[in-house]
Amino acid sequence: INTPVSLTLRRTASSTTGSAAPQTLDVTLRRARIVPTTVSFERIDDIAHIKLMGFNQDTTATLSRAMVEAWREIGPRMAGVVLDVRGNPGGLLDQAVSVADMFIPSGEIISTRGRHPHSQQRYDARSDDIAQGLPMVVLINGASASASEVVAAALQDSGRALIIGTRSFGKGSVQTVIRLPNDGEMTLTWARLFAPSGYALSTYGVLPSVCTAHYTDDPVQVISDLRRGMTRPTALLNARRVVADLDAVRQKELSEACPSKPAHNEAIDLEVARLLVRDRELLTRMREMSLVAVAQKTQ
Repeated sequence: INTPVSLTLRRTASSTTGSAAPQTLDVTLRRARIVPTTVSFERIDDIAHIKLMGFNQDTTATLSRAMVEAWREIGPRMAGVVLDVRGNPGGLLDQAVSVADMFIPSGEIISTRGRHPHSQQRYDARSDDIAQGLPMVVLINGASASASEVVAAALQDSGRALIIGTRSFGKGSVQTVIRLPNDGEMTLTWARLFAPSGYALSTYGVLPSVCTAHYTDDPVQVISDLRRGMTRPTALLNARRVVADLDAVRQKELSEACPSKPAHNEAIDLEVARLLVRDRELLTRMREMSLVAVAQKTQ
């Protein structure tokens, strides 16, 4: 990092310059660490749609700037926030914790457990809610993994956000990379991740409160089913939180009730989120059903 590297570029003969012979060009560049952008903001009417593509060392700071931009552009008319982690493979655990902390005023975010005593960790929220209590939805799918599952589980179990989409990937492990003497690397699984309500994120992932896996292109039908009580997440969420105690048949039933789909129709999820943000009574009711499941598990 921050060291020069010299490159020689060889150009073929060009009719533009009139040169018949190949030319060379020497260029000196300076090495730098490239940190990809992992956050984008899009205004959808008076809703802030925040897309997280990963979790690197700049994610929390970039998300904070995106929220400031959303407040500046939309102003006090902002109706809600849609945090989109569909297709997000994860990344740094500390960034996932700090992202969740931006929206949860207090309480547990995630815990890690492993065989080594140092792997026993609990992470709690300590910051103010940057969204100031506005209605919040998190979108997930079968390609949402690891750190993105940490954020989704924390926001769901705290009651801060309603989760919409399909069941997430289920990569609930903490890994560390060890450099080897031959310049190779070894990835060591260090601990498992556990949601605030006590279930392990591995294998079955995060189960959304509003599952859209069985719908194709009709968001209005999703909302209609929610209003008529045809979609009740409490029983499914309870089963998810005790899945390790279920027999193989019931585990399969849970998997099929809301399958993990990495390439699900993204348009329907976003439109369902938009409709629910505008229907605060329905959104609150669905979110409270999720909290009932948490309370029943933690009693």
